Amino acid sequence: MHKVCKLLISFLPASVPSKIWSTCKLAVAPHTTHFPSRRITWLLSFSQLLVSLSLRLVEYCNLYGTGSMVNLEGVNCTARYNYCHENGHFLDDHHSGISTHGGGNNILIHHNTVDLSDAHFIAGGGGISGCITIYSDFVSARNVTISENLVAGGGYCMYGGNSGTFAPTSGGIMIQNNRISNLHWPNGGQFGWLASWDAAGIGNAISGNVWDADGAAIP
Repeated sequence: MHKVCKLLISFLPASVPSKIWSTCKLAVAPHTTHFPSRRITWLLSFSQLLVSLSLRLVEYCNLYGTGSMVNLEGVNCTARYNYCHENGHFLDDHHSGISTHGGGNNILIHHNTVDLSDAHFIAGGGGISGCITIYSDFVSARNVTISENLVAGGGYCMYGGNSGTFAPTSGGIMIQNNRISNLHWPNGGQFGWLASWDAAGIGNAISGNVWDADGAAIP
């Protein structure tokens, strides 16, 4: 029995400068539908689902063919049970699977599969950042939980929020019980599995993460 693809999405207000509408493909078995995603000027040419405001949810979606898949920038936003893979590419873009740039609070990223292969970025410049990324670009990142996801590829598989204009984080960053695959790189991502981790942040914690191949704990 197939789960229903559910999107509870509010785009940023019309006052935010926008460039064009592009298409995010959502494959909802047994059919494929198309959902428009706004490309925002200050997000360069990313094509993604931009989830904002409060109580927003993206779940049971097969996401592919976009630059970055889901961007969570609101209060009580959740991305769960999604499959993110085969990113599209725009010249000079840097792509992520699921991301937040510090504009959100109480964000949950749970039980997603994110596969970022380098194969799509050989030509044209740009490249991939990470499967699941937290940045402190808009404000200091806070209260984000990344749990029970399966990730493979990226420059790093995950970014922990300690980068961007407003770094370090404000705390509450939890990275727990995730599985890191070496499908594309021996250490998960090209340069490792985790970058920009703020170990000193109040309430920040890493625990229970393992290598997918053998279940061995990641120090």
